[in-house]
Amino acid sequence: MKGVVTRHSLPFFGAFWTIVKFCSIISVLRFTAGAYNNNLSITTMSTTLNKAILLGNLVRDPRLDKTAKEDFVCNATVATNDRNDKPQFTDVVIWGKLGELFAQMTKKGSKVYVEGAINTYTNGNITKTEIVVSDFVALDRIAETTAKCIEDSIKL
Repeated sequence: MKGVVTRHSLPFFGAFWTIVKFCSIISVLRFTAGAYNNNLSITTMSTTLNKAILLGNLVRDPRLDKTAKEDFVCNATVATNDRNDKPQFTDVVIWGKLGELFAQMTKKGSKVYVEGAINTYTNGNITKTEIVVSDFVALDRIAETTAKCIEDSIKL
């Protein structure tokens, strides 16, 4: 095809692309390995990420409680499906004002997007894993609000 520039149509592009890939690899190695110190040994840098994102429906109405320190805590269970359409149930915990808003804005069956950190703890001989939510979106509320706006604009 005439007029189309591809990496094969330019003779220097292959070498250029190799240099770009090599520089990217060096940048990644420099980021993950850290810098050299005075003894010329590599100082390693440890990075981790603890983040979970769920998109699903609430199994039951959220339960809002107050702690002894008067903080709000909201507990809920989000149902999702795995690749084989097998249901997965994940407990989520939302603290503070965010938990109070979650309890007000959602109910059983609501479609929600939750984002947070995975927390595992042991109580006696029971080990429990839950998501401590840092952000959420009540998707049903967005759909209801959008439908109401469209309906109001049609009436005008």
